[in-house]
Order: sequence, then C-alpha cells, then structure tokens
Amino acid sequence: MVFLGYFYTMKPKIWIFCLLLFQTISVCAQLDTNYVVTYNDRLVVSLFQGYRYQKFTITQNEITDTASRSIIDYTSPSRYYNGIGIDWDKISFSLSWRTPGNQPDEKKTGKATARNLSFSLNAKKIRFEISHRFYQGFYDNNTVNIPNFSDTTPYYQNGNLEMDSWKVKAILFHNKRNRFSYAAAYANTQRQIKTYAAWVLLSNLYYQKIYSSQGFIPVTVSDTFYTQYRDLNRFDLAGLSISAGFSANIVIFKRLFANATLAWGPQLQYRRIRGEGGSPDFSETKLSLSSGDARFSFGYNGKYIFFFSWIMGDYSILKFEDFVMNSQLISGGVTLGYRFKFKENKVTRFIKNNKWYQML
Repeated sequence: MVFLGYFYTMKPKIWIFCLLLFQTISVCAQLDTNYVVTYNDRLVVSLFQGYRYQKFTITQNEITDTASRSIIDYTSPSRYYNGIGIDWDKISFSLSWRTPGNQPDEKKTGKATARNLSFSLNAKKIRFEISHRFYQGFYDNNTVNIPNFSDTTPYYQNGNLEMDSWKVKAILFHNKRNRFSYAAAYANTQRQIKTYAAWVLLSNLYYQKIYSSQGFIPVTVSDTFYTQYRDLNRFDLAGLSISAGFSANIVIFKRLFANATLAWGPQLQYRRIRGEGGSPDFSETKLSLSSGDARFSFGYNGKYIFFFSWIMGDYSILKFEDFVMNSQLISGGVTLGYRFKFKENKVTRFIKNNKWYQML
C-alpha cells in the first residue's frame, strides 16, 4: 500500500520525534495540587450507557435525481449500548456492547452486531488513545423513497455490511503550569477543582475498512443508478491527521464541571474502492483540510463518586468522480463510577517503578 509504504520510509524520523517528545514530557513537574487532585492509589470502576448514531451514505452525481431516490443512506439499527470502564493511575480501559433491540424493530430494520474496545494512557501533558470499533448490519433509511413504501414495509437490509476501524490518537497539551487535567473530564483518575484551559495539538493515525459480500448498491437503485459500480463491495481508508485547538474545564464548587475540546486541521488519506471480481478498482492519496475532533462532557466529580454525560463525533466526506461517500458517527451517554481503595501489589509496583512509565 502506497500510504503505508510512505510511513515505512519515514520510520527513522518518527522514532527521533518520539524520543524528543518523551524527553520533553520527562522534565515536567507534578500537577499543581491547587488545581488538580489525583487518585493514583484508587481503582476506578465505572458503568455507562450510551446512544450511537452511525451512518454511511453514498450520493451519486452522474444522473439528475430530483426525487432523491439514488441516495443510499445506510444506518445502523443498533443505537443503544452498555459498557464498563476501569481506570488506574495513568491507564484506562473500556469495553462496550450493543443493547439488544426489540423484535418488531429488527424485523423492519434487521439485526446488528456492535462492539467497542479502547485503551488509553494519561500523562500530565499528553494522552494516548487506542480504539477499535466494529459494526455489522445496516439498513437503507432512504428506502422510504421507493414507490409503494408504507409503515409496514421492511427497509432494504444489508446484514453483511460491516465497518471495522482502528485508531491511534495522541493529544499533546500546552500545560505549562500543570494546572489542566484532561483526565478529570474523561478518564476519572483525577479531579479538576479550579477552572483552567489549555491549547492542544492532536494527531490521529487510523485505518477503516467498509465491506459487504452482497455489495454496497441496493437492488432498489442499481437498475437506474450506479451502473458502473453495481459490484462495489469494499472501501479502504488509511489516514494521518494533525489538528490544533483547545480544551477547557469549567469548574463550579470544586465538583461540578463542564469540558469542551475542539480541534481542526489537515489530513493525508489513502483511499481505495474495490468491487467483486476486481471491477471497479480505484485508489488515490489526498491531502485536505478536513480533519476535525469535537468532545463535550459535563457532570459531578466528587472525591469517591462521579457521574457525567458526554458526547463526541467523527465525520468525514470523501469525494470521487461519480459519487460522494460520507461516514458519520455521533456518540453520547451517561457514566456512573466509584473510586475504590486499592492496595499496591508486585505488578502495580513494577509498573510504577518502570522508568518509561515514570517519564509520563
């Protein structure tokens, strides 16, 4: 792959950059205790329930369509999910799974499979996140535009359509006085007790595969539209983005808080679309100013108990010669957790005494 090959040739420079980054972090002082309280000796366990809005849209521009029948609007029928999170010191882990749907809805929209897995490492000036998302089973919400559609008509269902994505995110904070804690708003191992904000530099390295053995183009539109792409069944996307922005914690009475994190910048992407039997097969590499990150949270962060609500989103538009592909994910939910007393053992002492871990 051209894109991955480019990163391979840059590997020596990337290693030098990482070493300089770690050296910069290692000289940081401790967090200012007048602004941030840490709970390194506590095991934090949280439960959460969320709502996810996942869409994958294809819009053609080759043939005039005043009735909007050619729009393919794949939507996930699995909207709600449950999960558990575990945080200790600088390490965070979470796992979520879909909430079972009711049978009448599944008959109309189809069944879905969804799971999310994430791991993060929180330092004073930088945060690393590794996440994996998998969704399978979508329905075409634009089926309502076909003739004779009624409330009892099932949507066109693509039960084999799957979206599989991996992402590594790094967030570097300009936290000169060590008075800002991003973990206080999202990782639960710290508590911001005074309002503070920081500039952020954010980078994403990601890969996404969208695939369906039955193809992307529904039979309801393939006779008239997308005649060159009837066999289209796979889309691969690899990208690297760098964006700048800010993150702010607003605190009231040392316990009530609200956070907003916004960033925007350029991204380099490798894109490839493929069809069954090798046609179509098209790839390209593009640089664009279309990378954005947005996160919001608000709630109560006490000494032991905390609860908060959050929302975050991912959005991308990919333009090709004859059509546009749009991937959209909006996720939000409510988290409730408690900080338990935790006695150190050989494993935790080994981790804390590791020099690389201490540099964070």
